[in-house]
Amino acid sequence: MMGYPCLRLLGDFFASWDPHQHALVVKLDRQTVTVLVAEGLGEPFAPGGRPFREWLSIPPSERESWPDRLDAAFDCAVERAAAPRVKRAR
Repeated sequence: MMGYPCLRLLGDFFASWDPHQHALVVKLDRQTVTVLVAEGLGEPFAPGGRPFREWLSIPPSERESWPDRLDAAFDCAVERAAAPRVKRAR
């Protein structure tokens, strides 16, 4: 993902490391990201200035939460993998 080291499940990115911010970056559902940002427990991941709605950047000051956030990101990836895929009309 954008040259950052990352974790994937069946090709789906669910976590990464931002070497510039020294932050863990995880993919969660949009609502969870919104809540965690509002609570000050993470920041929107916005490479190039454009926020990725389902991605949360968790700074080193919150590193005690990293294992739980990684578990949650993995669980979300499992749910996405199990969901039926909808084909888009061309």
